[in-house]
Amino acid sequence: MFLPVNVWSEHAACKGSLHIFYGEDNYQPQIKKIRVRKAKSICFVCPVLKECRDYARNNAEFGIWGGEDEEERYLAGSPMPPYATASVARRLRNIRKKETV
Repeated sequence: MFLPVNVWSEHAACKGSLHIFYGEDNYQPQIKKIRVRKAKSICFVCPVLKECRDYARNNAEFGIWGGEDEEERYLAGSPMPPYATASVARRLRNIRKKETV
């Protein structure tokens, strides 16, 4: 059974620093890499990591949730995010196929 997001999110380690988890730095790979690493380090000490990850996997969320980005969630079995471009969707499907072979 899933808890409503507002129940567990009150205990999230990221509370108050969400800007780290949603970046507009996709065209600056080095900056994105640093931001993602910092976000994930917060996730890995978070008391609600599992609830957050489960929520994101079930709701095709954008950004870092529960220590995973969109690609990692998809590769873990989550549905393709509706906002994925055709080229991203194709690449992810190919990766998933290779992992199941």
